[in-house]
Amino acid sequence: MSLTTQEFSKLFPKITEHTNSEEVSDLIRMLKYVSIGENKHIIKDNQENDTLYFVIEGRLNCYIEKDGTKISIGKIFPGEYIGEVSMLDNSNATSSVITETPCIFYSLNKTSFDELGKEHPVISGKILRSISSILTNRLISTDKLLFDGLIVHKESNIHHEHTKIDSARDWFVKLYHQLHH
Repeated sequence: MSLTTQEFSKLFPKITEHTNSEEVSDLIRMLKYVSIGENKHIIKDNQENDTLYFVIEGRLNCYIEKDGTKISIGKIFPGEYIGEVSMLDNSNATSSVITETPCIFYSLNKTSFDELGKEHPVISGKILRSISSILTNRLISTDKLLFDGLIVHKESNIHHEHTKIDSARDWFVKLYHQLHH
């Protein structure tokens, strides 16, 4: 399946704004087509990942797992991407991502991203700015949740101990969701 510059630009406007079609075409040529069925892992928590996946079709679930308990931290849809944190900082994945429906991606590994930066610094800069914007929004949301959680925690000292545990768990799930979605 071939992705056109128009299709990519419609799904990822922050990356393609103020670029020419040649730059977008060169990016698309560096991407690898990936088609995968439902209930398949794309990324697993705490495992190596050096690839950014641009979601073209399908729906995915991002989750964390501890001691056999899975906690969903967000859904991922076309026009979004996954793998940005571990691709950028060469670390292991911070959550797992599994397909809920059949999905189509275009992937860009770290080596190809570095090549893109040499050949087309404008488009690689756009990808970095887009990722930075997402990570900044997560940080702002997380700061707000932390502040709100501290206020709620102070006010909840009068509640029963079981209520505090449930509300703390919900709060931490919200916090983790903001960090990873």
